Amino acid sequence: MFGEGLISTLGEQHRKQRKKLNPVFSTSNMRELLPIIQTVSHQLKSVLVANFSDPTSVEFDVLPWFSRSAVDCICEGIPGYYLNAVDNEYIEALDAVVRKTLRPYLSLPVLSRRTTEATSLPLQFPVRSASGEEIGAVSVAENHTFVISILATNYNKAVCGKDASDWKPERWLKASQ
Repeated sequence: MFGEGLISTLGEQHRKQRKKLNPVFSTSNMRELLPIIQTVSHQLKSVLVANFSDPTSVEFDVLPWFSRSAVDCICEGIPGYYLNAVDNEYIEALDAVVRKTLRPYLSLPVLSRRTTEATSLPLQFPVRSASGEEIGAVSVAENHTFVISILATNYNKAVCGKDASDWKPERWLKASQ
């Protein structure tokens, strides 16, 4: 699924790949990146303080903000490109376009799951058996493996609407959800 990358290899192959990557994370390289990381961190703090300056307690999701700052650190630190993802008002639109465009090209198009005990799996839509009986659930034995298609879910009209196959990046914007 991943190929022979660092995450999916073991033993000698893993050791060789880790040895090749170690210089990237050396102390001297990290020292070179530190000013960039500090600048992006200060910029992130300023944006968060400006957006959430209410003195009362506020709860918000920091993951999107950390993701933006990580993109800024990577873009500035590796190729030297200044993206300004932390304070860019158009980044959500760009994110929506990228998500919609890459939707058919999933890195993980299917998942497999195995049952740990016998269970009954409810069906969203009942089906009719060969005898004409309506079935609303399916019995599943222990150690049964399911293959779940995420790609098919992305185009399922019951999940994504009648226009599931249309190119509509606005469906990925928070405002339209």
